[in-house]
Amino acid sequence: MVSSGASFAFVCTIALDGKSVSVKVSNPYPQETYCTVNCHFKVSGGMASVSCTKTVPASAVDFVFCQRAIDEPYGKLDSGNEECVKSL
Repeated sequence: MVSSGASFAFVCTIALDGKSVSVKVSNPYPQETYCTVNCHFKVSGGMASVSCTKTVPASAVDFVFCQRAIDEPYGKLDSGNEECVKSL
């Protein structure tokens, strides 16, 4: 999933084996900022979510925000959202 808010963008990518997810974020501003990204996946028996919160460096492009792994494969990406605080 690729999404872009006001000026921020994030990507949730499932690995080829289906058992891990990588979340990348871009920050268009010349100051670091604090973001939370949520990616929601359909898995057998329901939903699985990946939630990451941390500081994104100034002017970062495709910054590896977090990586998560589970025992069973992630299913299809269902939805996602991001919330970033623009530095003053």
